[in-house]
Amino acid sequence: MIARTLRSLGIPQGPFDPDGDYTHTYVDGTAFSRRHVAGEVTIRREAGGRLHVEAYRRTPDRTHSYYTIADLMCRADELSTPDSWEVESKIAEKAAGPAYLSSGLKKRAEVKNGVLELREGKSRHTLALAGRYTCKLCLLDAVQRLPRLGTKEVQFTLIDEYDQICPRQTLRLRGKTKAAVRGGEVEVYLYDHIGIATVPGTYCVDASGRLLVYVAGMQALILSGENGHKAGYTK
Repeated sequence: MIARTLRSLGIPQGPFDPDGDYTHTYVDGTAFSRRHVAGEVTIRREAGGRLHVEAYRRTPDRTHSYYTIADLMCRADELSTPDSWEVESKIAEKAAGPAYLSSGLKKRAEVKNGVLELREGKSRHTLALAGRYTCKLCLLDAVQRLPRLGTKEVQFTLIDEYDQICPRQTLRLRGKTKAAVRGGEVEVYLYDHIGIATVPGTYCVDASGRLLVYVAGMQALILSGENGHKAGYTK
């Protein structure tokens, strides 16, 4: 599936710095067919480690979308480890619009001394984190750093949906190979992600670290834009 998708993908030209400023947009669909597109994921990184992650999926009537919008302060390490974040989820006509039928929810989170504190309105919850950890969509940024770091394997706790704890996760290098893309050939690295309560997934990044494709089960995130320029993947 990844090989077939890459053959349709035009790779952005020019250098890429995973520790610098960038904006990546991914089609949220399936690697089986270009026609099946549910939404998009956009990740914007600032060199200081701030991540803005905006994901949406359209509702069946296509008049609204389900949005998850997060701002995180992350370290420049193998997991883009977040120290604090704010997240909003809602059904709305657009990202900046009001929540439809009181569907909005906002949470704030902070990790100190291995303890995750979640605040929602006046309520407060604490959860212990064992060892290294990261939020799921932070991995879209983190895997881009792994080729340069030479990372073969890293174990961690996953925070899914920004508040659900999934322990005993492993991100492991499967290998590197040459892959055909639209207009030529590139070297790619493949990293597999497995763990408790997690759909096994594979990240495909190019030699500079740029994440091209993520596939997990039926879902595929496929690079469609970099810094406002289309990457060459369309429906």
